Amino acid sequence: MQIVYAFSRKHVKANLWATFLLSAFCIVAFSCSNELHMLLPEGPEGPEGPAGKSAYEVWVDEVNNGTIDWPQDRTDINNFFLYLKGEDGKAGANGKSAYELWVEEVNKGLENPHNPGNNWPKDQTELNDFCTTLPVPMARTA
Repeated sequence: MQIVYAFSRKHVKANLWATFLLSAFCIVAFSCSNELHMLLPEGPEGPEGPAGKSAYEVWVDEVNNGTIDWPQDRTDINNFFLYLKGEDGKAGANGKSAYELWVEEVNKGLENPHNPGNNWPKDQTELNDFCTTLPVPMARTA
């Protein structure tokens, strides 16, 4: 009986060490970040390159080259902004209201939300009928 007790105590001690080591490994592994920072010496600074052109200067060059269709005598900064703005487009057609779209869907065969499995009656397309199909907002509770 004493041998079993010693073995059991030795086994428990080994399990405690294994648990401790596993816990320590997990703490170290999960406390590390996934970022890798490398500290390398900076290289020598290179010579300064030529200054680049602004968008306005590039535009003037493109107008003068004929790539952009714009009068060459109107290449001041104000005309550049006019070119960027562009021309006003013509107004589009007015869209349909939600009610008008609903009437179209009813005529195609819209399911009745109050009577699932059946279509909404095509003769009930007044504005009040449309309003009864809208979801009712839930009251807020404080």
